[in-house]
Amino acid sequence: FDEMSITWSEFLKHALLMFPFGFSVSEKVYKYEAGYYFWKKLAPRLPKTVYKWYMDPSGGLQGIQQYVQIGKQFKYVDLPVESLLVFSHDREGSNYEGMSVLRPAYKHWYIKDKLYRIGAIGIERSAVGTLVGTMGEAGGPNERAALEELIKKLRVNEEAGVVLPAGWDLKDLAHDLKSRDIVEFIQHHDTKIAQSVLAQFLQLGGESGGKGSWALSADQSDFFLMNLSCAANHVAEIINRHAAKQLLEYNFAGLKALPQLKVSKLGSIDKQKMTEGINNLVSGKIVLPDDELEDFMRDLLGLPEAQRDDSPEERQKRRQPPAPVPPGQNPQDPKNPQDPAKPVKASERPRIRLAGGELALRRKLTKHEAVLDLAELEDRFVTGEEKLIAQLKAIWMDQRDEILKGVSAAAESGRLKDLMDIVVPLTGKYSSTVRSIVDDLARFGKDAVEKEMELKAAAFPSVLAQWVNVKGDSIAELHAAKLRTSAILTALRSISSGKSPKAVVFDVKQAIGDLAERELQATAGVTVIEAVNMGRAAAAEQHSELQAAQYSGILDQKICQLCEFLDGKVLTLDNPAFDRFTPPVHNNCRCVWVFIRQEEENVLITWEEPPSELVGRFGNLVA
Repeated sequence: FDEMSITWSEFLKHALLMFPFGFSVSEKVYKYEAGYYFWKKLAPRLPKTVYKWYMDPSGGLQGIQQYVQIGKQFKYVDLPVESLLVFSHDREGSNYEGMSVLRPAYKHWYIKDKLYRIGAIGIERSAVGTLVGTMGEAGGPNERAALEELIKKLRVNEEAGVVLPAGWDLKDLAHDLKSRDIVEFIQHHDTKIAQSVLAQFLQLGGESGGKGSWALSADQSDFFLMNLSCAANHVAEIINRHAAKQLLEYNFAGLKALPQLKVSKLGSIDKQKMTEGINNLVSGKIVLPDDELEDFMRDLLGLPEAQRDDSPEERQKRRQPPAPVPPGQNPQDPKNPQDPAKPVKASERPRIRLAGGELALRRKLTKHEAVLDLAELEDRFVTGEEKLIAQLKAIWMDQRDEILKGVSAAAESGRLKDLMDIVVPLTGKYSSTVRSIVDDLARFGKDAVEKEMELKAAAFPSVLAQWVNVKGDSIAELHAAKLRTSAILTALRSISSGKSPKAVVFDVKQAIGDLAERELQATAGVTVIEAVNMGRAAAAEQHSELQAAQYSGILDQKICQLCEFLDGKVLTLDNPAFDRFTPPVHNNCRCVWVFIRQEEENVLITWEEPPSELVGRFGNLVA
């Protein structure tokens, strides 16, 4: 490529004209030097100059006819297919002209352009205004003509003014331009234009007011990059099949294995995820560490080259992974069996109530914890998680079945863009199910505190009711977004891999099932405990009879180091830490606040802020 008169970058720019025009053509021009053939250039033959396509009886391409300027005249020039590289976007059969990526966007661009013109006209009319003149009652035709002439010729400058006869009046009729609707329509068409090329992530946080999380932006941009990778692979495939192969056969006849032009991975690499993934592969002995892997990781992380003064055997010995951690033990701290980052099923947690009804606690109760109905609290935690998972999973499977219909249709038709039309149904039902369960748990938490502290029942706080509604809607929207994104990305990968429509549907079904297992367990493990504790905290805010609260981890049989530090500590209710450390502080947390009445004397306030390293390591919900 270095010896070509047209650089590789220039060639690619012309090859990628297939996106706006639907196709792009380049001619292979050779030169012969020192007994070998070289590419002199891969010369672009612009799409606008292609006049005719020559086809053989079976529909194969034989060549093209150009209408180009040669000297001072325009002439027809025939080019055989053997000398051409033809790049087509979305080619169907023998239609080498393909389809422009701008075709789906044209309608929206056209309407948007008209809306800009309408808006400009409206602003002009609104800014200038309209002069309205009123004559006196005795005015005749001459006065009317004079007033009309005055309105037409009135201009504004530093000495502007007008003197009116008695009975005359002149005023400016202002216009109320409602441009909001026009702007909203323009933003709608901007979004549709971006979606037509799978670049909708550009709308997140933009002028259109689009909102979205970093994860959503990353997923959508990955979708865009995967589409670009497909296009890059198409260009590489054409060059390998019709350019590189021909060049090598001219120079080295009889070669069996030919070098291939490959596409590197597009986008940036998440170095942290890559490092964690390599570590997991090495720890699981799926990949064995060697000099090549070390060189790759050093290059990826920008580290200096390795200075290898020892033997390969010594280096291999140093690379051996550490001994595996026993099942159920936290690899960060072998003495502490719980890993807060990993959701655990409620049925797999140790229970405080034994088969005979006796409570098996990890420590003695404090005097403040004596009022707790521990068995009922634990039952609510366990049954709440199981109920939330079971009911949401049933809706999730119904949503999955509807999504699979759209995936199947897109896979069978081969139109990947149809995947973007997939909509997750039943989000309203999903939200109402979450709200119903969360509302019940929050009411239980509030009522439990009033029972423990012998308080008069208060009305359910409106702010807590609003929290319940927002919680349900946010979980429904979050799960729907993850479900849709997972389905689309999985389908795209499977289709791009050349799998059959049935195999694509199977892959998507499997991916949704795996996602449901992870998301529902993680959501339930946090939401249930959060709802109960929100109800308990709301009760404390409603009743002035309470003065302080004790952090209690008595229900947590696998307590983490952060909760163990906080366990038993007492603070006043006006301490900001009460809101910050209201449980759960991490996944699987089983802690609660226990409250202390005003009449209790000599309450010892023992609260101290936990070390930041503990909060950062174990408090993933409060860090």
